[in-house]
Amino acid sequence: MEFIFNSLRVLHIIGGFVALFVFWVPIITKKGGKLHTRFGWLYIYGMIVVAISAFYMGFIEYLLI
Repeated sequence: MEFIFNSLRVLHIIGGFVALFVFWVPIITKKGGKLHTRFGWLYIYGMIVVAISAFYMGFIEYLLI
């Protein structure tokens, strides 16, 4: 169980860093442009990884209490 939790934590950190670093590209670029769209989706995927990993880490933590 600890291995799963630590793996999820690593994914959570990587997803958070990806979302944090690509956040500014869609903010600065023209809306609807190719660069805006690609980096916007990359941001969304990073945040999906963060949300899902946070949910499961919370669930695992709840089971261990």
